[in-house]
Amino acid sequence: MEGRDEAEFDRFLAFDLSLGLPTTLADLKIPDVSDADLLKVGEQATSPADTMGRMPFKVTPDDVAQAIRGVDAYSRAYQERHHGCC
Repeated sequence: MEGRDEAEFDRFLAFDLSLGLPTTLADLKIPDVSDADLLKVGEQATSPADTMGRMPFKVTPDDVAQAIRGVDAYSRAYQERHHGCC
């Protein structure tokens, strides 16, 4: 959502993977999560009680849901390129 460049994103992703952190929906054991459920996550993440309002731009529940899908796809592609898996 912040428009980071690919090299920076790859660096953070490689670090997360080196720690064994989940980076895909499958890693979280929800590979088939629905768009409606991701939208619920987005609604929680953008609620007034959350810190998302501190972002330097407006973030909608749909933005959060799309970002989750985007990171999932990017991580799977990254791992395929670098590790021949996922």
